[in-house]
Amino acid sequence: MGKAINFNLGCVIVLGILAAAIACGLANGGFDMVRGVFQSLAPQPPTSQIASTQTIFQGIRSLGRLVTVKVEVAKAGIDVVTHYGIANVCRVGASHVAQGTIEAGIDLGAVTAEDIVFDEASSTYTIRLPAARLTGCYLDPIATQQYRSFGTSPVCWIDSDEMRRLASYVAINEFRDDALEGGILLDAQRQADVVITSFVRALTSKEVKIEFQTGQNELPVSCQPEPPGLWYFEESSGLWRKR
Repeated sequence: MGKAINFNLGCVIVLGILAAAIACGLANGGFDMVRGVFQSLAPQPPTSQIASTQTIFQGIRSLGRLVTVKVEVAKAGIDVVTHYGIANVCRVGASHVAQGTIEAGIDLGAVTAEDIVFDEASSTYTIRLPAARLTGCYLDPIATQQYRSFGTSPVCWIDSDEMRRLASYVAINEFRDDALEGGILLDAQRQADVVITSFVRALTSKEVKIEFQTGQNELPVSCQPEPPGLWYFEESSGLWRKR
């Protein structure tokens, strides 16, 4: 019986405090204060953090140029044949071996905020990325070597350094074309899909769909070198000639 009395007294005290707060609030026009008292007693809904499109946009752009594929290439039998001298009497050539690297990736600096769309119905982010492109074509200068020469004579000599420069030009172009025909750009897009999807999922915990834009594949300077010196290649004869 004593415990019941204590409990009832406690309830009376609480109700008395609330009644006093309400009376004070009404007397001073403080309806907001009264409402705040009851809101503080009510259960609060759970909160969640969803990354904004701007946050995703800034995160993707911060990755810059994303190189996703590097292909090591090597080739022997790169023949360079030249025609020079008075009346082009000299026809000499050399065979070379070359080694290099072709890189491809995505320019994430070209992504805009409009390329990132969130669909609330499916809770999915759709992200449009630029098409993959070659990002670099490089030769290992030490591994590019001449291993055979032909057509030389006392009056028709061969300039090995010049031949190697011509062979390097040929090698870069052949490596580039072989990589493109081998599907390096598709491989780069597949890898970019994996990287960006994982990045956005970790940031948002949402589903992600990657789309790639279509467009002309612009080549970097390293993938479209100029012929060395005054040399030019004559398609009809398959010979290098000097202007």
